[in-house]
Amino acid sequence: TDITSYGAGLPSFEDNRNPLGYKFSWDPLGLMRSAVSPAKYIVNGQAIDANAKFEHRRIVDVDGIGTFETYPSNDATRYLSIFGLGGNISIYKGLLRFLGWSNTMIGFLKMELIENTRVVELANTTYAQFMARVVSVESTDTIRADVAHAMGIPANDDIIERMEWLGLFTDEQVTLEKGTNSEVLVDAMLKKMAYGASEKDMIIVHNEITAEFPDRTETRISSMLVEGTPGGDTAMAGAVALPTAIAARLILEGKIGGSGVTTPTTPEMYQPILEELSRMGFAFKRKTVVL
Repeated sequence: TDITSYGAGLPSFEDNRNPLGYKFSWDPLGLMRSAVSPAKYIVNGQAIDANAKFEHRRIVDVDGIGTFETYPSNDATRYLSIFGLGGNISIYKGLLRFLGWSNTMIGFLKMELIENTRVVELANTTYAQFMARVVSVESTDTIRADVAHAMGIPANDDIIERMEWLGLFTDEQVTLEKGTNSEVLVDAMLKKMAYGASEKDMIIVHNEITAEFPDRTETRISSMLVEGTPGGDTAMAGAVALPTAIAARLILEGKIGGSGVTTPTTPEMYQPILEELSRMGFAFKRKTVVL
């Protein structure tokens, strides 16, 4: 009756040391593109459009891991055909972020800082001058207050504090000769939101499936938290690369079949991959709750 799946690639709890609660271990512009990509989830059989995905955020407690906010990550309706589902079902697939991320992204979207089509000249431009251009003011003397006014929020709002921390109100030069608003934002982020040599990331996967049986209703829960290795592979790199590498080897060994582009939705394909991943530390903790 209900399928909920959360995923996250975040700084580990001990290395979460910036006010945005995020660090980059992959394509930063990809993060910006995903911020404006469409999303849907299903409630009691009805598809809900969540194209303004950050407006659909909510707070969740992930059992045994922590409290986060979540927002829809993609089109959950595609799972209906993949798994042969229908009827009065609810399906939600979302990303997890540390608290405050969604409001910050809403602010960036409102300021068109994630706009990635219009290229502007940036030679000899400071971040403060760039922001003055964004809010259409001549001087940078009161740029913090001007940006807050344009956003309709107090000058001491958390979003403004995060923009200040990123250096968007400073006289530091933008390092790009030309670029889009999104590229300037990423340029500022990468200076402060990259992983240090001794820092590690973590990936979280948390699934809850509630099903009705003739004599009972059960929720089956599976959770995984894996941390990267300081100075070595990130957890995200392992989570993305290892399943593909294992599948390729199993195909070469003739242990799994199929041809063409195949999704791992059959037990003969995903079971040996999950078993090997488990031995590598990518293991789920599982429990069942009878409701």
